Amino acid sequence: MIPSLPEKSVGNMIWNFMVYTKENSEVELHDLVRKQKEALMELCNKYVENFSGEKWFSLIMESMEELRPMYCDENQVYQFSSWCRLPLYEIEFGWGKPIWVSTIGCEYKNSIVLMDTRNGDGIEAFVSLEEKDMAIFECDKEILSYAFLNPSVPLTCSGL
Repeated sequence: MIPSLPEKSVGNMIWNFMVYTKENSEVELHDLVRKQKEALMELCNKYVENFSGEKWFSLIMESMEELRPMYCDENQVYQFSSWCRLPLYEIEFGWGKPIWVSTIGCEYKNSIVLMDTRNGDGIEAFVSLEEKDMAIFECDKEILSYAFLNPSVPLTCSGL
């Protein structure tokens, strides 16, 4: 951010941006990734360099207002969030470091949250889709060649 946040800043900042595709069109993964990178750069160029003083709140509100029309029943919206590279497994509240970190659940349809695995050698994807779409997703041969569905969580209790 310009200007940078103070080193000891604490809190959350969430910002949405949209990637649009044509209705009923087949979109290749590399095209979707390219569109996401372009939309993120546009977001950064338009907003991120303008965070100064009290202006940031009005910028967030302006951005949210621009997105509002997209969240109507005619549009199918998929929400992605990446928590990768966040040091979630390093958090220490006095009980020891966590053995597994997850979301509390994906309440929203068509949402995907990505997180690093505990040992950092993979990514967990928490996916929430409508039932008919989830049935197709869970049987996709390409996805299954890279993923495990509902892997067991390595829960161990030591010192109890």
